[in-house]
Amino acid sequence: MECTFIGCDLSNAHLKNTSIKETLFENYKMLGLRFDHCNPILPSFEFMGCTLNLSSFYQVKIKNPTFNDCKLMEVDFTDAEATGVNFKQCNLEKAIFENTRLEKADYSSAYGYSFEPEKNNIRNAKFSKEGDIGLLAK
Repeated sequence: MECTFIGCDLSNAHLKNTSIKETLFENYKMLGLRFDHCNPILPSFEFMGCTLNLSSFYQVKIKNPTFNDCKLMEVDFTDAEATGVNFKQCNLEKAIFENTRLEKADYSSAYGYSFEPEKNNIRNAKFSKEGDIGLLAK
């Protein structure tokens, strides 16, 4: 079953032991959420037009997540496993990627990101020519 939630403010909601499976969040304001407190068993979700600034995906294991036209400013992806993540038209300014598994990640239309490739697993990832500056900045 797929759930869709449209246009709500979940800022500072408590996600402790919450299971998020096959869920689409559309036009949500989700400031400072701790997705690392969710039930870790096979989370699956998609975000469209959401603001997730200051949220945390620390050590979260997610496969093929999609972030479409989202604001992910200062989001923490440290130690996360986000294989196949797609950041379509996302603002990743000051997002933290350290020891993050980003195999097959798509940054081709993302912007504002800056991280050290040698501190992350980014095999087979896609980047735009304009976005490459974020990989060379450090």
